[in-house]
Amino acid sequence: MNSVISVANSSSSLCQDLLAAALNLADSAEFLKKVLPQIATQSGGDVAAVMQNTGGIWTPMGSSGASVTPPAELLTEALDRETPQSRSGWIVAPLENHAASGELLAVRLPAAAQPSTVQPLIEAAAIQLGHGLAAVRAAERQRRRRDRLQTLLNIASE
Repeated sequence: MNSVISVANSSSSLCQDLLAAALNLADSAEFLKKVLPQIATQSGGDVAAVMQNTGGIWTPMGSSGASVTPPAELLTEALDRETPQSRSGWIVAPLENHAASGELLAVRLPAAAQPSTVQPLIEAAAIQLGHGLAAVRAAERQRRRRDRLQTLLNIASE
């Protein structure tokens, strides 16, 4: 029972941190650079990465920790099943329901860790990360649009 409460408290705290970062940052690379180490630390992992499938090729959009890649079969399985999956010390979870973006959160746990105890935390973090990333991307689009409009105004005033 105590581990369930601990995971719930960690999940709540982590989700609040992700939300705060999304509200304060307007660059998706900076957002991932800030939040992925927090996700790794709070889940007890040594690596956290956001992986994207483009044309059948998995590429990291951002990562923290050692430069290692989760098994492609595990990533593909999580994307196909649209549910979190764990194997070989990795937990992988879609960033959004139905995994339309093809983006997954992957966290590598130390050998002594119990994936079943942290999987709910990682699943909650993945969904919140997806929401935060969507908000940051919307802010990026707004900033680019504002810059284009400013450039047009400058040209028109000349």
